[in-house]
Amino acid sequence: MKDPQNCALPALTLCEKNHAAFEAAYQIVLDSAASAGMGHSHLFTVARYMEHRGLPLRAYKLATLAFSHLSIAFNQDTHPALNDVLWACSLSQSLGKNELAAIVPLVIKSVQCA
Repeated sequence: MKDPQNCALPALTLCEKNHAAFEAAYQIVLDSAASAGMGHSHLFTVARYMEHRGLPLRAYKLATLAFSHLSIAFNQDTHPALNDVLWACSLSQSLGKNELAAIVPLVIKSVQCA
């Protein structure tokens, strides 16, 4: 809880076998994302981990939270988060039309480059 940016992924990994502990660690990540305690790169990393673990809806939730911390200017065509944006769109599409429709406005707000 004191350093979610550096401890979120290791904590989730350690808690994989204990459902209650995993849920508690996941909630800490969500709380940290809402309070700006984690940046977009860390949130996308944890989201990709969630998808890898077979939890696509949780990955989607974290990806949408990551967009609130992301700003790619019009001249940042090589921003490191562009692959994360594409991944989030692909994840959304795989989940369904509603999820894809919900993420498009977030992309439009966060990404100004072509």
